Amino acid sequence: MLTPRSFPGIFRVIGDGFAEKLRERIDQHATHSDNKCVRGKVNQFSCYVAWAAVAGEEDRDGAERALYFRFKPECNDRNGVPDGPDLDVNTDMA
Repeated sequence: MLTPRSFPGIFRVIGDGFAEKLRERIDQHATHSDNKCVRGKVNQFSCYVAWAAVAGEEDRDGAERALYFRFKPECNDRNGVPDGPDLDVNTDMA
């Protein structure tokens, strides 16, 4: 999940997805992403990343789907959300 901080203490989720190499994926979002919404937010705001190691493609798809419907990221395309059952992921950042 990419979360830009818009005001002190306030975060919003702009995207969620899968990455094998997180640093490369973030750099791609900032420079080469076809998703203009994500590229704009990454370049405009201080962004923070929350991640979880999830083994197995089916579990990753379920986690991505659950996160999409929980946070409704403004830059994700609904048509790109995986099918299948949701997999709950601990999103506590405390």
